[in-house]
Amino acid sequence: MQELDQSREAEIDLREILEVLWRRILWIIGVTLIFGIISALITTYYITPTYQAGTTLFVKQEVTENTLITQLQLSDVNLNMRLAQTYAEIVTSRRVLDRVIDNLGIDQSVEALKSNITVNQIKETELIDITVRSQEPLLARDI
Repeated sequence: MQELDQSREAEIDLREILEVLWRRILWIIGVTLIFGIISALITTYYITPTYQAGTTLFVKQEVTENTLITQLQLSDVNLNMRLAQTYAEIVTSRRVLDRVIDNLGIDQSVEALKSNITVNQIKETELIDITVRSQEPLLARDI
C-alpha cells in the first residue's frame, strides 16, 4: 500500500521551479512594480499623515522633612497608584482641556481634542502614559 502512495507522489525538482520562475520573471517584476506604484500613489495623495507625541509621568507624594526615602511603606505606594488613576482622569477633564484649547488657540471642541488624547495608567505602577495624535506635528507636541 505504501508503495502505491509513494509512486503517486510527484517529484519536485528545484531546477524546474527556478526555470518556471525565470520564464515568468518579467511578469513577476511588472506586477510588483504596478502594486508598488499604486500603493505609493494612495499613500501620497489619499492618506493624511498623523503625528503622535507622548510622555510618561511619575506620580508620587512630596517627601517632607519627617519622611525618609528608606521608610517607604506599601500604603504610600498604594496611595500613589490611586493618585495616578485620579490624575489620569483629570488630564482629559473638560476643565483641563478648555485651558489647553485657550492657551494654544486651538480651533477644536473639547470632545474632538479629547478623542485625540490617550491616557493610560501603566498597570500596577505609579506611571501615567499620555499620548496625543494630531495632523500637525508641532500641535501634537504642544498639547
